[in-house]
Amino acid sequence: MSKSPSERTYLDAQTGGESFEWVPPVSAEALNHRQLVDYNEHRKALIEWLAEAGKNPDMHEGYAESTVSNYAARLDKFYRWVWGQEGYTTRITHEHAEAYMECFATDQLCKENGDAYSGAHKRKTANAIESLFAWRAHERNGDAWSSDREFSESSGTSADYFTLEERKLLREGSLEYGTIPAYNDLSPEERTRWKAYLAQRLGIPKEEVSPDDWKKINRSWKIPSLMFTAIDVGFRPVGVQRANRGWVKPEKGVLLVPKEDAVKDGDEWEVALTDRTVTMLERWFIERETYPKYDDSDAIWLNRKGNRYNSDTLNYLLDNLCEEVGIDTEHRDISWYSIRHSVSEYVASEGSLAEAQKQLRHKSPQTTTRYAGASVENRRDTLDKL
Repeated sequence: MSKSPSERTYLDAQTGGESFEWVPPVSAEALNHRQLVDYNEHRKALIEWLAEAGKNPDMHEGYAESTVSNYAARLDKFYRWVWGQEGYTTRITHEHAEAYMECFATDQLCKENGDAYSGAHKRKTANAIESLFAWRAHERNGDAWSSDREFSESSGTSADYFTLEERKLLREGSLEYGTIPAYNDLSPEERTRWKAYLAQRLGIPKEEVSPDDWKKINRSWKIPSLMFTAIDVGFRPVGVQRANRGWVKPEKGVLLVPKEDAVKDGDEWEVALTDRTVTMLERWFIERETYPKYDDSDAIWLNRKGNRYNSDTLNYLLDNLCEEVGIDTEHRDISWYSIRHSVSEYVASEGSLAEAQKQLRHKSPQTTTRYAGASVENRRDTLDKL
């Protein structure tokens, strides 16, 4: 795995030019030689695991190189914060993680210019720390940790938008998301591992997983229908969470949200859907009837655990999809709200402000204008004309 600039070789001149490939210079300069050797080995084991198995340890599936680099940088900052509290250690505890995220939540940790970090930055930091404890649980018999904080809602309205090309990548990527190798292409050992994964994903005992389940997973319309609808509608996370089967009116090509289910006060909300999205939803509704967990639920979509989606599960889905299709989220405030803001951006510019206001159910055009800036594409077109 090639290193990002922050991960490349650091030469300690005082130790004869010894190479410490896994430690960023800012951390290396804060440690004595023996601490540096110890931290280098610790980082090496962690980063290699993230690259080889971090995403799905049971399937030995690692994160993409960009994600590994991102997590490694965030974790190094976390370690240095811990050292500032109590001195050098690699024995990071749940208490350290909770205290660090508390500092983020209360904005005690800020950018160099004094501005608070975005909700997306805070959430990604929590994800990185969760991966650290996942490594320790999987490799060193430690205990996993997960953050119970939700950062995305409070900062969602400041999220960056997706470009037209990125919207296309999200749509097309959803058609491949979650697919697995064909049953007949796997060895018996590989099938055993994938059966464990499918059992968890389908919520059934491993011995009940059949070859038909391979086809079912690879032919599922759940995620495509969710992403296509979100990209058309610009759903807030709570909109996805509340979405019910009866909202979809395929014959009219619309999604009709009753007044009592609308996110904000007002009349019922009728929002347009593309023909392609309507087709996705119709296919999903046929498939949906085959899953017992939907028997007593009106929800259009339920997550793997049988619960309605929330901001955390939607952001997790979006993070994974961005990684798979190659959308760079580093140094950008990307969250589920980025989908909504892209609808405002492009419906307003390609259609009209009034259309964007109706599609997003904004009460005033001023709200729509705030999120419908001049897109990069439109500004580039303007420059070309000058």
